[in-house]
Amino acid sequence: MNLEDIALFVQVVEQGSFTKAAALNDLPKSTISRRIRSLEDALHCRLLERTTRKLTLTGVGQQFLHRAYEITKHIEETQQQISQSQDDYSGNLTLYGPEHLFRMGTGQIGNFLKSYPSLSISIHTSALPLSAMTERRFDLMLTIGDLPDSSLIAVPIATLDYDLYISPEYLSHVGVDVTEEEVVATHNIAIQELSNHTHCWPHETLPLKRAPRFLVESPGLLTEYVKQGMAVGCLPVSLVRDEIAARQLISMFESRYRFSVPVYAVYHSRRYVPAKVKLLITEIREKLQTTIDELETH
Repeated sequence: MNLEDIALFVQVVEQGSFTKAAALNDLPKSTISRRIRSLEDALHCRLLERTTRKLTLTGVGQQFLHRAYEITKHIEETQQQISQSQDDYSGNLTLYGPEHLFRMGTGQIGNFLKSYPSLSISIHTSALPLSAMTERRFDLMLTIGDLPDSSLIAVPIATLDYDLYISPEYLSHVGVDVTEEEVVATHNIAIQELSNHTHCWPHETLPLKRAPRFLVESPGLLTEYVKQGMAVGCLPVSLVRDEIAARQLISMFESRYRFSVPVYAVYHSRRYVPAKVKLLITEIREKLQTTIDELETH
């Protein structure tokens, strides 16, 4: 049974003729007649008695008209509620992304929630492959690095700089005159693995000669390994400002291999994006880069 045919049946009764209902819906009269007949076939009963002069409801048709009014009313109310919820700044927003991005945006998220007190936010920092996220319900996901082909929609919102760092302890071990070639060929390398399974390293300008010793999803954990003198690390510049100031980390090669990686806001579809999701994307795009730039300036 087609819900549109039920609504059409109500219109036919209210208009009193197939001709007027056809004009109201900009459809041929034959189409209206065929769809009402299809509705009657689905119900296994005759709803209307048709004569050349008028339409008359059958007894069953009268009963069905009452239910049809209820059905169409519920549909209209549901459509209105859904449309309002799409435009509403209330309810919950489910976010996924790297923990250090959410840490940088703590103040921003706090101000956002103050501005929209009817909104709440659920934040998940677990790293999942993008293939798994296509089947998971979420409103917005932040990712670092270019996305592979996917059904998900990605909007660039910022860039993160990465650079090569070493601890004073490890530098004393390898020597201040260590060359780039020696680093990539013989020394321990620590690299962040992104959710799209790419690795943050300046591959084009400084190709690796062997696999990294440490491949870690969390840049915070990666920073600890580098601070402890276990490897030369490729780390987000915005994450290590305090370690640089405390001389726990040293930028290598005068930052000649510093490079930028895009940050994306990812969501499921371009069609019917809720207003609160659009609002959050705009908020992040306007302010996240400023926060990153401030942290990257030592």
